Amino acid sequence: PYDPELLEAVRHRLTEGEPGGGAPYRPVALLTAWGPDASAAVPELLAALEAHPLAVPKALAAVHAPEHRTEVAQALARKAEAGPLEDRFEAARALRELTGEHGPLLHALAEVLATDGGGVRDGVRAAAAAAADLGPAAVPLV
Repeated sequence: PYDPELLEAVRHRLTEGEPGGGAPYRPVALLTAWGPDASAAVPELLAALEAHPLAVPKALAAVHAPEHRTEVAQALARKAEAGPLEDRFEAARALRELTGEHGPLLHALAEVLATDGGGVRDGVRAAAAAAADLGPAAVPLV
């Protein structure tokens, strides 16, 4: 359950980084589970997006508060446009979850499918699941 003191500790952990320099999967998963109750962590998540592009996008979509929506959407859109395919794919999925915009996700999906997974973890399976979630919007992929 959500706890304000634990939220502050998680925010600090995001700022300081994980021991050993690894990705902050556990703190980010906790924030994601808390949803908008954790919206105070949006600045730390935005700051961590570049360093941890696989862990952070889903959390940003989950925890944003209405006052952060535009800033979060812009950060995810930028991440969905540049960088390794796996990073772009995660950002595009989060952007779609946040805004409903499917253009960047369709582009990433097409690339994942054209490259037989393209280095994306569980690439073809993840792409198929994301395409299924898009429903009729995924028709151009066929």
